[in-house]
Amino acid sequence: MINLYECRLRSLPSELRVHRFLMHSSALKLYTSCYEHNSMDSIIWDLIYCRRILQSTCGMSVDAAISNRCPYVMDAVHSASYIDVERPSRTGDFRLDESQQRAVIRDHLNRTGFDERTLNATLPDIFRYRGCLDDLEEISAACLPFATDACPKTRIRTAKIVRATMEPIRALLELVPDLRVILFVRDPRAVAFSRSSNAKPKNQILRNFLKLCMKMRADLYYKQQIEQTSPGSLILVRYEDFVARPMFWINAMYAHIGIEAPKEAAHKLIRTRLYAGSDDGLKFGNVRANASEIAYRWLPLIVPDLMFQMQRACPDVLKTLGYTFY
Repeated sequence: MINLYECRLRSLPSELRVHRFLMHSSALKLYTSCYEHNSMDSIIWDLIYCRRILQSTCGMSVDAAISNRCPYVMDAVHSASYIDVERPSRTGDFRLDESQQRAVIRDHLNRTGFDERTLNATLPDIFRYRGCLDDLEEISAACLPFATDACPKTRIRTAKIVRATMEPIRALLELVPDLRVILFVRDPRAVAFSRSSNAKPKNQILRNFLKLCMKMRADLYYKQQIEQTSPGSLILVRYEDFVARPMFWINAMYAHIGIEAPKEAAHKLIRTRLYAGSDDGLKFGNVRANASEIAYRWLPLIVPDLMFQMQRACPDVLKTLGYTFY
């Protein structure tokens, strides 16, 4: 995060520098134009092309990826990218050659419990993915000067961190006092249910919920600390409130960071993403026919016994966030 806010873009993971969200930054127009100009026709803007390589290993959904231990695969890929020099008088990164990368990945996955058969079946896709990232990294590196020139001139730098935790955010606020944080939450019962398929056993859904509850409980603890040590730096927005009154909350979030909301763009987002009349057909897509209706679609699908166990296990979090008990 500090690398982002201090514009040390070369220190950011290559996946961030080739992500499609960069296209939405007016400050990075020269960088995105350069990237698109230099990209091969067979590779689209960001990581979608590369991630398709891992579909047979990771599956098609977040739930499948976790079940298939795909996070371990991604950690192995990242650990094989570079090796840090650990000498006090020398710092920097040295690129590993392919044989070294194979050795690091094999060692990493062996230590995380991958059996030899699964490992041998997985390695070809992992290296195709690594090679795809290398291609994108080469394109990005050639265009990066446009981004490093533009970044220090920007008034506001933003980052969306999916499934972030508040403990490191509290530490970050000590280093970046003018940081503004928007904590976006959803009913943990809905989150746990949406991450699971209907075919998943009830006890597995409950286990996922308990893990989520523990995380959210910790986040609320650190949120309270942030409000005491850095008052005014954080606002909490519930997903259910946002989709019910999107324009109100868009204005509130922009006001929190000290700028006026772009009304035309905001209304377009509401019209084309939240209330589009039809969705994009993806379980984890971002186009909704009616976001308010979908926000509570999970409710009649949870059996009473599971609802009771969830609410008994996590009453403090639900109460603190103002969610209804059923």
